[in-house]
Amino acid sequence: MAEVKQINDWLSKNQSTLDQHAGKWVALSEKGIVAVASTLKELLKARGVDPKTQVTFKVPTAEEYAGFY
Repeated sequence: MAEVKQINDWLSKNQSTLDQHAGKWVALSEKGIVAVASTLKELLKARGVDPKTQVTFKVPTAEEYAGFY
């Protein structure tokens, strides 16, 4: 798995970059965003994505983050 501390460091410094992908699925390595897709299925098929060594997750929209669905 990707180095958690390095990914946390990247996230803390690049939150605005991640916010641009609200509602999308992303794959992150310690160097940053590897791929972005509309669905998890698409993300897992994207070039360079390896869920065994990267963190994959859906970036919440403002409504999801606030708990409004």
